[in-house]
Amino acid sequence: TVMYVERKDQVMHITMNTGKVYESVTLRESFASKLGPLLADDRFVQTHVSFVVNLDAVDVYRKDHMIMQDGRQIPISRNFSTTVKERYLSYFC
Repeated sequence: TVMYVERKDQVMHITMNTGKVYESVTLRESFASKLGPLLADDRFVQTHVSFVVNLDAVDVYRKDHMIMQDGRQIPISRNFSTTVKERYLSYFC
């Protein structure tokens, strides 16, 4: 299962719950458009211009970041904070 996806430069790093990390080929389109199918799944939310997380893999939610099951802190930017909060609350409540 995908825990989170991070864009570094023009490459997506996809971290699985097993700890394995997959790298994409160089992106020729936007990160958001490439992740459209993933974001259509209610479990996934974009937290930052460079991050998409699986809400099932979140251990701790804070206003400005999430702590994932593997201990990684994923930032929540101000531009995405309202959407992230709404999605998190509607998913778990």
